[in-house]
Amino acid sequence: MFHGDGRANENPYDFLKTIKTSFDNKPGITEEEKCERLYNHCKSDFDAEEWYMDLPPADKLTWAALDAAFRIRWPRRTKVQKTPEQKKAELFAQVLDENRMLETEEIGGSQVYGYIVWVDRVEQLSTALGDTQGFLVSVMRDTLPKALRNVIGTSHTTWASFIAAVRNISHTELQSAIDDENRLRNLENAAARQPVLQSPTAAIRQSLNRTHISVPRPSSPTPQRSSPRFTSTATLPQPNVFAEGGATRTRLFAYQPNRAPSIPQPSVPVQRATIPQTAFRDPKVRLLDLHRNLLTQHPDTETGWTAYRAQVDEWHRKHGHYPHVSPDELKPYPLTPGTQPASTGACFNCGGRHGEAKHMQFDCPVKRLPGSVPAPERAFRSVAAVCYGIIRGPPAPTPVRSINVADAIDVTNADEAYLRSLIDGGAYITEVNDEGKEHGLSN
Repeated sequence: MFHGDGRANENPYDFLKTIKTSFDNKPGITEEEKCERLYNHCKSDFDAEEWYMDLPPADKLTWAALDAAFRIRWPRRTKVQKTPEQKKAELFAQVLDENRMLETEEIGGSQVYGYIVWVDRVEQLSTALGDTQGFLVSVMRDTLPKALRNVIGTSHTTWASFIAAVRNISHTELQSAIDDENRLRNLENAAARQPVLQSPTAAIRQSLNRTHISVPRPSSPTPQRSSPRFTSTATLPQPNVFAEGGATRTRLFAYQPNRAPSIPQPSVPVQRATIPQTAFRDPKVRLLDLHRNLLTQHPDTETGWTAYRAQVDEWHRKHGHYPHVSPDELKPYPLTPGTQPASTGACFNCGGRHGEAKHMQFDCPVKRLPGSVPAPERAFRSVAAVCYGIIRGPPAPTPVRSINVADAIDVTNADEAYLRSLIDGGAYITEVNDEGKEHGLSN
């Protein structure tokens, strides 16, 4: 029934369409019957009925006259036209909640996943906005949860391709991407909670870095001082020897790092590993960097190979040429199309493309033959295997340096004023254990 009093849930033109449609149910209906049918659907004692009763008889003789009178009494409502800025703001407000992507909603009597509801709404708003060139596709893609972005990729330049990519994702595929992202987040949290290993003098060195000493040199007698056995020109971190803590079974010695020795003595070289320092980092932290920087592996198609060759050229342009520069988790090398992902631990030599069973690079049937992946890719696959925990990386060397105690003065039991005067005069204070090993100087 039609009230005609302007209530929000009542549209006069929907009522008019309903009445006109009902005429089809009675073939041969007369003009008088049409007019009377409209009156019978007006709510008693409301505005619509009163309007009909007050109409001149001429307006109730034909349906055309009654329809015109109806439209004069209830003109169409002026619809607010949104500006392009308002439409754009409404589009940008559509943010997909990561925790609700796979929740279901009832739409039109059917259960639909949250990410489908989101993309349907985005399609509607983007069409209303009129962004036919797809300029805002990348903006909306960047607002998606990372798991969903990883699945659909970043190659979409039109709304049609972007919307189709989101709609075509299966529940299983998206759930797997969410699980991967959660595992990566757990690794990040574990790495953040992991305590940093420190050398015995780390607390002392860190404390002194925040200390400025400007105490005048006292007039107390100075014990005999001799020159150091090694003469490094590097600036060594000066420990705060007045802080509590430090290693047990050690003594404090003072020496001048930059003073030439009174008696020429051969310097003791610091042992340097040939393995890059990044190889000694925590594998969990390395895996995080690998996931952040890993390049897209292209399919084994003509287009994929073209994109792969562009990746290789870009890598060498940016980093240099192997073996002068070796790929790692911070600068991963492109993977050959058609090979297995680096996370599978497939043969470093062929990437798993050859051989009926999984094998090591030493047993690869195409070792050093056509079919092998490029040398820098072999190096990168070995690095990735360490990051994924498939193989064990090299053990980290212990940073120690020998010191000749005879070339320094023992200040273990010296008073604080005297130690400050030595530091103010340029002396370096260090802890030396019973074996004559100085802790932490190579860091």
